[in-house]
Amino acid sequence: MRQLLLLSVLLCFGLHLSLKAQMPMNIQLALQDTLQDLGAGYKFKGLTVAVKNNYGSWASTYGESHAGTPLDTNMLIGIGSNTKTFISVCILKLVQNGQLSLNDSIGTYIPTYPNVNGAVTIKQLLNHTSGIASYTGNQNFWNVFNMNVSKLWSKDEILSFYVTTPSFAPGASWEYSNTNYLIAGLILENKLSKPVHEIIRDSILTPLGMTKTFFPPYETATQTYAHFWSDINGDNLLDEVCDWNSPGSSILPAELNSCADAAGALVSTPSDITRFWSGLMNGQLITKSTLVNEMLQWTSIGGTSSYGLGIFKDIYFGNVVFDHGGTWIGQIHSNVADTTRGIYISVLSNQDSLMNTYTDKVVKALYKTMLSTYPTNTTSVNSTATLTCYPNPVFSTLHLTSDEAIQYVTLHTITGKQVLESEFKNTLDISGLPSGIYLLKAQTEKGMLVKKITKSE
Repeated sequence: MRQLLLLSVLLCFGLHLSLKAQMPMNIQLALQDTLQDLGAGYKFKGLTVAVKNNYGSWASTYGESHAGTPLDTNMLIGIGSNTKTFISVCILKLVQNGQLSLNDSIGTYIPTYPNVNGAVTIKQLLNHTSGIASYTGNQNFWNVFNMNVSKLWSKDEILSFYVTTPSFAPGASWEYSNTNYLIAGLILENKLSKPVHEIIRDSILTPLGMTKTFFPPYETATQTYAHFWSDINGDNLLDEVCDWNSPGSSILPAELNSCADAAGALVSTPSDITRFWSGLMNGQLITKSTLVNEMLQWTSIGGTSSYGLGIFKDIYFGNVVFDHGGTWIGQIHSNVADTTRGIYISVLSNQDSLMNTYTDKVVKALYKTMLSTYPTNTTSVNSTATLTCYPNPVFSTLHLTSDEAIQYVTLHTITGKQVLESEFKNTLDISGLPSGIYLLKAQTEKGMLVKKITKSE
């Protein structure tokens, strides 16, 4: 009852729900219910989220961009350090093409800088075992930043003046460092003779059709930015600090992103980010071999967490998942990729005062909803044909008939994972599957036919 009431009052709460055809309605309602609870419970200024799995996609928002303007799923918010995953992919594309080696010393590709050990390898940059100190841990950097928030920073300036003494010898330990990825971005630029934002666009954004992802201040966005909120005067109240749609009226301009650069400058939408993670994990950006044998090689960082090459591995509800969030001024990002179940979730907030742990809670809650809610909607898409499956429940061989020619069929678990695919031959052998409820999808020339199937022992 609560979910039915929620659907009827979404606009009253300023919530914008984007529904895609193949995500069953009961799952969409459960996700919206979860988003409403978390948004209100943690008092977010705003949240914009997207969920993608084998059924389709769903995107929605909670809260507002600024007074009188609700957040929209197409509004841009910074993804912060998830930019590092993009940089890692760009490096790995060069590695698999034979243009670089992960064991190459960084001194081969960059000038000499104080406190930057040229013997560090590219791999040690990407997995944060270089020992190179993070420039954002240097108070002198922030002092200069605060004196001129419109300053355009260069990688060369940051590496020359704001990197302090190394934390440890290369490979001796693990420490997260933004400097590592600033250097990785510089290596890309020196190797390919073009700026890093063009490299990201050419290597990732254009191939995946990510039209709502940008690298400010060096790219002009074609989407509207959300307004960003932060407590900049220490009174425990959020201040409207960034309106990058109106540069002259913004307290903090987009130029501040120049100091984040390859370590965290990208802005995007949750739907574009789920497209990136699913594309990465499905072999559309780097080969499966490069993904498994290079990117997903882990360094333990404590507890159940590990770090690969620009990617974290964690355990959520007993399941292995991958992620990389980020925080920047007035912006927070968290995400998760469950490749076993084909679930991808991205969350962005247009405030920074709650930190990543709270957007992580939203991701985990949405993920739990996906794990615990199975589709009750078996409506076929774009087709008025009938599909008959018998016997149902079925023990081993399922027989199918339809008044439309079926091209192929797929069978999915209730969490969306595809377990069988077959060219249509009127029968489907499911004897090797465990008992339970499955969704059978039969693709025809006119649309998709869907039936719920029960496998019995």
